[in-house]
Amino acid sequence: MNETAWKNKLSQYAYMQKEYYNQLDRLQQLQNDAELPAMQEGDGSQRSLLKTSRMENATIKKIEQEKKINARLKELDREMAEIEDAIDTLTDPLQREVLRIRYTDCEDLRLTRWNDVAMKIYGSDEEKYIISIWRTHKHALQALAKQPGPQE
Repeated sequence: MNETAWKNKLSQYAYMQKEYYNQLDRLQQLQNDAELPAMQEGDGSQRSLLKTSRMENATIKKIEQEKKINARLKELDREMAEIEDAIDTLTDPLQREVLRIRYTDCEDLRLTRWNDVAMKIYGSDEEKYIISIWRTHKHALQALAKQPGPQE
């Protein structure tokens, strides 16, 4: 994967993480809904059969949704782990930290701003430190491009 592809892949991490947590919430909601008190036993009338049929359909739908959500959670977990593993393989600890702060530690689906990365690394957001962060970032992307990485 080239540098641009790596940058794009890293940039998607926050979105994957957000989707992961949203899917967990959906799964929890399905489980909470399943724990609601069951409807009373039917009296054998046609009306009772309709209620049972609706409940069966709802249960089937719930099971299908759970399977779908769990499959997506597994895929997201794999994709995020690939990115984290790739970062971990970098030999330069400063490069690892710049990538983590910029991409995996970001909040609210926004990449961490360069001056904030500089503040966390150097304790200052002076221009010389931001330029140093950019240079480190570029070298990190070059190092990632030289190694095998996650599939696009």
